[in-house]
Amino acid sequence: MPRLVFTHNNSQHDNGRIVIGWCPSSFHVNILSMRSQYIHCEVKPTQGGQDFFCTFVYGFNEISSRSALWDGIREISKKVEGGWVLMGDFNALSSVDDRIGSTVRVAEIRPMKECLNECGLADVKASGRYFTWTNKQEGAARVFSRIDRVIANSIWLDWFDQAAVTFLPEGDFDHSPVVLRVYEVPLIKRPFKFCNMWCYYSTMMDAVQEAWRLPVQGCPMYQVVEKLKRVKGVLRNLKKQGFGEAEKDLIQATEEFSMIQDKLHENPGNIDCIEQERSARGKVQRAKKCVQAMLQQQAKLKWLKCGDEKTKFFYQAIKQEEGRIVSCYSQ
Repeated sequence: MPRLVFTHNNSQHDNGRIVIGWCPSSFHVNILSMRSQYIHCEVKPTQGGQDFFCTFVYGFNEISSRSALWDGIREISKKVEGGWVLMGDFNALSSVDDRIGSTVRVAEIRPMKECLNECGLADVKASGRYFTWTNKQEGAARVFSRIDRVIANSIWLDWFDQAAVTFLPEGDFDHSPVVLRVYEVPLIKRPFKFCNMWCYYSTMMDAVQEAWRLPVQGCPMYQVVEKLKRVKGVLRNLKKQGFGEAEKDLIQATEEFSMIQDKLHENPGNIDCIEQERSARGKVQRAKKCVQAMLQQQAKLKWLKCGDEKTKFFYQAIKQEEGRIVSCYSQ
């Protein structure tokens, strides 16, 4: 995993509302300006490719407070020379179709619409969720809004005509995560990694033994290599399906939850779907707790076993705790 570099706008707001992370071996990021509602920077790829300007946005909830955001975007547009893209949670609407479940007033959409028109900004082509936020309320109180956006000027859209935005399923969150793909990324085959926790499951050992017993013709070394490949395939499948009952239940519950949310976004006003989503969310949360409890128990058992056996793992863990302040008391 490559090391990431981070920056934030803590100096502009008490809560530090925006955090940006990037890989320095892939990009040079030059922070040009920041305010409480945005961070504006220049992005330069290290391996070649077109550099561009990018503004990360997190707008305030109140309409009056966002006026500083629109003024800031207008000011940046006067200085930008080249491609410019903006992305984030604008907390604002630009069309009466951007919200369902609550009335949209013209006064709400005017500030953002006027700003986009003045600065020559338009949406980058997108797929996935149309409504990017929901209040998660029950029944008729449910509201869906399109407040997360990726927009750009005409120069950026011409430079990166293959760029695509994907709004992912929201799952347990109120916002839909967004992914902006700008550059062509070659597909890299991920190496197989064995997880030690798999050893806790009898299903893993049964599957490995069954795959290893199958005959292979050839010299001894060839037989070993082919059997290892077969075992790797079996473990990959088990990983997808879930090793234990708790993991299987979580995977199944998550898939059902995602399917129900897909139906809900196709028909946002469907009360039955809203109720089904509530039930499915509870099922996922219960399954997560079961998996977490199982892992905690297994970790505790391993810790006790390593302590009794005085293993190297146990002493390394103890050394890491030395010199660490655990708690402070004020008298």
